[in-house]
Amino acid sequence: MKSLWVSDKHDFARFDCLQPQYSLISRDVEREILPSCVAEGVGVIPWSPLGGGFLTGKYRSGQRPPEDSRLAKQDIWGRLANERNYSTLEAVEQIAKERGRPVSQVALAWVNQQRSVSSVIYGARTEEQNEQNLGTIGFRLEAAEIAALDKASAPAPEYPTAMQVRLPGYPRP
Repeated sequence: MKSLWVSDKHDFARFDCLQPQYSLISRDVEREILPSCVAEGVGVIPWSPLGGGFLTGKYRSGQRPPEDSRLAKQDIWGRLANERNYSTLEAVEQIAKERGRPVSQVALAWVNQQRSVSSVIYGARTEEQNEQNLGTIGFRLEAAEIAALDKASAPAPEYPTAMQVRLPGYPRP
């Protein structure tokens, strides 16, 4: 916001887009950054919309990642392998099964359909992965599917909401 203010104040060129990490398992930017981008007309082009490959369907709860996978070689597995992310993956897999689509296409469609998103940056290691991801073009999730994915992947509340929800009579998020 400060950079946009400086640009406006001094008639400098302003940012046209932001490239944050954003996916069903990485939604922290929704708290302040994405609303600010929408309000200021700044495009959003997320990277890692498949959560580093976690949202492709090849990972299972209680199992280590396949040895040839990117996640097996990086030190992020501990951050990804948690109950919330596996619940999110299950919701994505359910919709993929119902729609007859690859898991990755459902995860990409969710990101693509977010109001603030202009496009996505996905990483494919193989031609097959690239073709599968390109299959998302024109694929739209129904409102009920988006709501189910939103619910499954909802970020934990932060302060002060995290404290307030413990109070009697306070509405739950």
